[in-house]
Amino acid sequence: MRKIRTIFLISIFFAMFLSSSIDIVPAKPQARPTIKIGGLGPLSITPGKDMRKGIELAVDEINDGDGVVVGGTAYDFEVFIEDNSGTTGLPDTDKALTALSKLTVDDEVVAIVGGFRTEVMWGIQANLGTTGTPFLGVGSTAQLISPYYWRVGPSNGSLLAFGLIDLYGFGLLNTGVEKITIIREDVAWTPPLSKLVQFYLGYYLAAMNVTSKAIVFTDDITVSQEAGLDAVAAAMANVGDDVDALMPIFSAPVGKYVTQAWFNDNMSQMLAGINVEAQSSTYFEETEGAAYGEITMHPNPPDLTPTAKTAAYKTGYDAKWDEDPTYTATFSYDAVFILKEAIERADSFDKADIQTALADTDMVGAAWQYKFTSELGPQLILADFLPNGTKVVVPVPGTESTPYGSITVHDLYTASTVGFRNKPFPTTYFTQWQQNGTVKTVWGATAAITDDAVAFATGQSALEWPIDHAEHGFSPKQAPGFELPLIILVLSGFAAIVRTRKRKKF
Repeated sequence: MRKIRTIFLISIFFAMFLSSSIDIVPAKPQARPTIKIGGLGPLSITPGKDMRKGIELAVDEINDGDGVVVGGTAYDFEVFIEDNSGTTGLPDTDKALTALSKLTVDDEVVAIVGGFRTEVMWGIQANLGTTGTPFLGVGSTAQLISPYYWRVGPSNGSLLAFGLIDLYGFGLLNTGVEKITIIREDVAWTPPLSKLVQFYLGYYLAAMNVTSKAIVFTDDITVSQEAGLDAVAAAMANVGDDVDALMPIFSAPVGKYVTQAWFNDNMSQMLAGINVEAQSSTYFEETEGAAYGEITMHPNPPDLTPTAKTAAYKTGYDAKWDEDPTYTATFSYDAVFILKEAIERADSFDKADIQTALADTDMVGAAWQYKFTSELGPQLILADFLPNGTKVVVPVPGTESTPYGSITVHDLYTASTVGFRNKPFPTTYFTQWQQNGTVKTVWGATAAITDDAVAFATGQSALEWPIDHAEHGFSPKQAPGFELPLIILVLSGFAAIVRTRKRKKF
């Protein structure tokens, strides 16, 4: 009888345990069907790594939410990301072509997010039309003519040049900069940009009667994108003492060596331009403070919230990756949401339907408001010059015989496109690394600056200039003073006292 009662009690306990277990462990929801999208970039360097981070954050948010609704059914995004890094880690066109084939043919993605380096994008643009796969560009300034290329960011090279013209012509007007040396990586996107800046900066200042001073440019300094610190330092040693500013134009990791050489040589010239590496929130630590004072273009500065979606995005990015986003991260994040909206507008995940729906994009993202141009005609490089200095308009290399009238270009609507300088369309900002290791916005279109960063023209900019490199540790070129001998003397004296006490003890 006792045995039966024991078995009965155990049975009741076991039943209660099962009941409580069922109550507290919810049933796993059924997996949603998926829509395949692709990512393509150089995953060995910062722009590619951050592209991936932006894509993954957006996909997580969408899949954890309502998904992508097509025909009344919710789908998840399934992502296939391919690397086109070469043996040196830098972008490789052949690898990009192989990766593009894998994504479109093997993985059967309906759209691709990515792209970095002008030469790579020129190399793959013809292949985009072969499979009819929409490509949302998030890392190249290349001016392309493929109807399947949709520029999410950054702005094309011509507009980046005008951002630099803005900075030097207005933002740095009161700093006394009159002579500039451009130092740039020796790749395809930098020569046209350099020519535009040099041609228009003085022209605009004179036309607008901003200043009577003449802006003078020295010959460009070019360095290989694979150069090391010694090679960069040797090139920068040619900068004359009469030069007031160095304008870097770099998207590759070599930009870090420009910062380090600038600090190591205790250069007095302002360092202000485009250095993608300097957008990283860890750059100050990586350069051990050498970045103090450097000014760089930054599409989405950490101290600004250009749109109503920026703050939440930055919070989510920091929570997932423990860092601030660079430009490829932000544009990749927004690109995924642009795709989601296009697919839902089309109520289809057929490539052709998505391609059509993208033309109706009008979305506020984390960076800015997105709207694509869809005019017939070529996307032209506007900055080539004849030997006599005359400016001419030329097409993208290799496309001279293209029937321009039949091509639809999908660039961004920008402040220039719509005819005014204001939010929410793409605006160029510049940030500066402060002495305490923080980043502050020091220049942008006046109407687009928030209370966090007032335009320099008002005299209330966060700009710190001039700076003293020695304020962040001694300059490596500085010879040791008396401090080291004094320390050695003190330590020697301390050691002598210890030895004397030991002798007395025995």
